[in-house]
Amino acid sequence: MSGLKFTKFEKFLSQKINPNFPFVVFILFLFIVLQLLVRGLPFISVYSGYFYTIIIALAAMWFNIEGGFLTATLAADTYLYNLKITRGEAINTEIINSIYIIFLIFYSCGITVGYVSGKENRLKNELKKLAQYDELTGCLNFRWTMELLTQEILRSKRYGRCFSITLLDIDHFKKINDTYGHLVGNDILKTFSDSIKSNIRETDLLGRYGGEEFLIILPETDTKTTLIILERIKEKLKNIKIESPYLKEIIEFTLKFSAGVALFPDNGKDAKILICMADHALYQAKNLGRDRFLIEKRKALRFKPTSGLKIILKTIDTEGKLLIPLDILDLSKTGLQLLLKENLNELNEVQCKITFTDNNSAETIKLKLVHTLKTVDGLYQSGFCFINPPPNFQAKLLKTAKDS
Repeated sequence: MSGLKFTKFEKFLSQKINPNFPFVVFILFLFIVLQLLVRGLPFISVYSGYFYTIIIALAAMWFNIEGGFLTATLAADTYLYNLKITRGEAINTEIINSIYIIFLIFYSCGITVGYVSGKENRLKNELKKLAQYDELTGCLNFRWTMELLTQEILRSKRYGRCFSITLLDIDHFKKINDTYGHLVGNDILKTFSDSIKSNIRETDLLGRYGGEEFLIILPETDTKTTLIILERIKEKLKNIKIESPYLKEIIEFTLKFSAGVALFPDNGKDAKILICMADHALYQAKNLGRDRFLIEKRKALRFKPTSGLKIILKTIDTEGKLLIPLDILDLSKTGLQLLLKENLNELNEVQCKITFTDNNSAETIKLKLVHTLKTVDGLYQSGFCFINPPPNFQAKLLKTAKDS
């Protein structure tokens, strides 16, 4: 319980206390120390101007021109006050004769060092922004997006939380570029990213994944809530107006996009697998006609076979019909996905013969139909899971594949 209270106290301090507070305290501490020295050792007042100049320079470095000017004013007032308490008329007379020059040095130091420091800080901030953000859209760039995704995975693992990511891609963006030109296409990308930003929370992160693809990281958000957010963005992009210096007039149209959604930890426990899952769902959304959002339901990473693999299906009924897949879309440790001419929705199980042409060996195994999706071409993407696979079968199967 005490640990919880301490965590809340730390959070309170981080929110309420200005990060510059320690520097302010240090500057005031230096003033107090110098005052004590001047009072205890009056001869130090002869050299106090040098010490004040150093303090002013430090304040200007930390707080730019404003800090340098205010500190110079404080130093000037304190310096005048010290003249009244310093003993030794000869010393006072000498200081008073040069007081205008001393004050000029104070303010010159504060303003000059503050100006140079401010310019350097602005340059550092610009470089930091360029290193973390996409210049065109203002979103996080790819490198920083991946870094923050990795951090979110570590945070969610630590606290046992879930979160969603969604990969968005503008539909027919090439056609938009061909119609209006790439410069207008850039303005449309900016409009698209602005629409996303205005419909997500402050805690959500938006990054440009590449080209017209964007990645949203939604901490502590399930897939159902993610779909609601995507629908809100979709509504926002209906009949949007695009204004660009490269257009003769304002154009108005509905900007459509597709999206794939993946959930941590259900769909993957590291950044690469999670994005692979979201990308697969996005691919399915594109393949099913675009302008839609799909949730990735698989819980195993899929691979694309690259060599020597032939599959023949046989229906388990009186006919025993043979079916040859048009393509092996992907496979995993738990199943595979095939492209078929036939709709197998009425069947629950099929017999499968897998031939490994590299070593002329074959395995026969039963498959259970998990799902079927009809493509725009009238074909069927059918997903199967293995039923009681033989020993070493999965490892042997994955040797023919690479990460898709």
